[in-house]
Amino acid sequence: MASPLQEFIAAVNTKGLARENRFLVTFDRGVSADLRFVQLFCETASLPGVSISSTPARTYGEAREMPYTRTFEAIRMSFYLDADMKIKKFFDDWKDSVINPITRSPGYYNDFTRTVKIDLVDVQEYDKDGKDLIPYSVILHEAWIKSIGEINLNTGGTGIIKLPVVLNYKYWTSENIQVDRSTPNVVPPSVVPNPLAGNTDTVNVGLNR
Repeated sequence: MASPLQEFIAAVNTKGLARENRFLVTFDRGVSADLRFVQLFCETASLPGVSISSTPARTYGEAREMPYTRTFEAIRMSFYLDADMKIKKFFDDWKDSVINPITRSPGYYNDFTRTVKIDLVDVQEYDKDGKDLIPYSVILHEAWIKSIGEINLNTGGTGIIKLPVVLNYKYWTSENIQVDRSTPNVVPPSVVPNPLAGNTDTVNVGLNR
């Protein structure tokens, strides 16, 4: 009989482990070219959590905690800024649709909210058809810009500028999809060195977007 350690090693060898640097972030509204551009320049994101609020309830004897609602934390992301500031403009325009900078009036809720999808990509990278394997996705429903972080500039600095943003949303749902991890019969996409890191790594590990 196999030991728990042997079973664990066998399970890892068979299924693999999820990696934190393999993800895609997709926005559902906007110019297609801009959405693709923003997706490529996403540096960090997070999968949302959830808290279930409860209150003590007693019918007889000891009290028990009874759930009554869910609460969600905002999502933090960061994006590399391109030299033309196209990424910055994308989020500035979104922010301005929430609160008009001239009239100071809030926009229409359905106009400034979007669906945001965060995909976890399998380590194998692609299936037999050359597509990314996406075993798990989180969908943020009715997401909108909560804040855009400040950017520190420095005359002596040489680093790459990153834009921190925070998204609020109404709720999230998840999709879990069974994937085929058999050896693909296609040539894997070429990996392009990451100019941001100055080494052989790739932005979001060279996912086939």
